[in-house]
Amino acid sequence: MAALAALGAAMGVWGLRGPGPAPAVDPPRVSAAGRPGASAEPESAASASPGSARPALPASLRGTEVPGGFALDSAGYFRATPDALELFDYFFSARGEEPDARIRQRIEAEIHARLMPLARAEALAFFDEYQRYREQARALFEADFEELPLEIRFQRIRELRRSVFGAAQAETLFGVEENRLRVELDRRRVAQDPDLSPDERGRRLLALEAQRPPEVRAAQAAAQAAIDLRRDEASLRAQGAGDAEIHHLREERFGADAAERLAALDRERASWQARLDEWRRTREALEREFADDPPALATAVETARNERFRAAEQIRVRGLETSEPVPGAP
Repeated sequence: MAALAALGAAMGVWGLRGPGPAPAVDPPRVSAAGRPGASAEPESAASASPGSARPALPASLRGTEVPGGFALDSAGYFRATPDALELFDYFFSARGEEPDARIRQRIEAEIHARLMPLARAEALAFFDEYQRYREQARALFEADFEELPLEIRFQRIRELRRSVFGAAQAETLFGVEENRLRVELDRRRVAQDPDLSPDERGRRLLALEAQRPPEVRAAQAAAQAAIDLRRDEASLRAQGAGDAEIHHLREERFGADAAERLAALDRERASWQARLDEWRRTREALEREFADDPPALATAVETARNERFRAAEQIRVRGLETSEPVPGAP
């Protein structure tokens, strides 16, 4: 029910895009007119932005890949898909770190870099539609929207999408997500219905489960299997089981290859934990050594951290230090 509880978390608002993958489409080569051709190529990402080179990415997006993309039909025209929304939302996730005008500039640069003129113009027009949708959705959430029952919120968002994009395109863009949330609302209604007997409630919940998309059911089954495994491993270890018994349990549940991958993951986690433990001891020694000199302590901690962890690892370490404040740590 997390997706329902978050229905309306600010822009990040729920449902600004549907998570369902677009059908796999290999965009055809397009000519300078934006139609199928064999000669012209899209501009490079560095030169595509109308105007000067793009500024550095905000901190939250550095070191990440731009997800999603753009699809064309067989004639080379732009086709609106959830993948396009995924790309737009990737840049919109930096709202608050940089102004909307710069976010728009980044998205337009991606469109210019990836598409030829005709498809580019169509993608820009679709982007304008999506921005209009976001603005109207924001207005909804600013009007006591979150105080409404979940079912009414769901219906209002569906109506807004169809008013902006039309029924067919809204179904393409958001249909998978809307089906998933409709099933969740129905499950919630059935689970809370006091007039249903336990048997009838169980039958209805099973029927609703069958309506979930196969990929959703598979993901939930995998998540439940992982929960069950952790529970059973904890039970075995509480009874004195060692690594061999744990490996045997995993092999029975998931096969030899998966058991070996889980064992490798255990080793990686143990190695990481050992490094963290060593780092905490080092940090504590530095705190004692530079107890009377906070600036020197901050410098020493920074230097020691840089020596022990790669850049990506330092993000995790700093996160741990934030949850466990260290005097003088930068």
